[in-house]
Amino acid sequence: MRLIIYALTLTIVLSSTLFASGEPAPKQSKYKLEVIKMELVPAKEPQTLTKKKVLMVIPPQDFHDKELSVPKEMLEAKGATVTIASSTTKPAKGMYGLIVTPEVLLKDAKVADYNAVVFVGGTGTVNFLKDPQAPVIAREANQTGKIIGAICIAPSILAKAHIIDEKKVTGSSYCLKDFKNSAAEYTGKPVEKAGKIITGQGPNASQVFGQAIVEALEKI
Repeated sequence: MRLIIYALTLTIVLSSTLFASGEPAPKQSKYKLEVIKMELVPAKEPQTLTKKKVLMVIPPQDFHDKELSVPKEMLEAKGATVTIASSTTKPAKGMYGLIVTPEVLLKDAKVADYNAVVFVGGTGTVNFLKDPQAPVIAREANQTGKIIGAICIAPSILAKAHIIDEKKVTGSSYCLKDFKNSAAEYTGKPVEKAGKIITGQGPNASQVFGQAIVEALEKI
């Protein structure tokens, strides 16, 4: 993003006509108005994640726009390669109108190719919880030591995969039953970290959730 600032300067231009005494003639002076254009270009983000790959998993419809776009943009700004996966490769529409086309089917995703797997929430995740492939991906990511993120309703996927048993977690209140069934400890914080598992409470936590994932990737 470029920030453009316009500054007005008033310059007095004096005539070269001189009196015999050597003083300039005041009556022949004039005013000149100039517009100066300045551009401020913010420093580029340090590319600390250029070799990192992240798989972001979304429901086929009604994912939360912010929970996808904010962490994705933060990761890409650091140089990470982000791939979107879902149960279909048809265009998916977010709750607030964002349209994205998943690049890979969830059943075809190779967890070994990625450094992190992030599950995005939204009202569509309620139906997405019925997809048996999502917990399989989460379980494989956990078994192979990948960084795992889940926000809003998506932590229920981790509960169904039994990878947050007896761990501190956060997420939507919708997840409370699943948390209880897995003996997970719900804290209600914006973000919770349990080893390589990062959970976010909801859309308002998208920024801190994204930052936690960035920081975790920078450490590996």
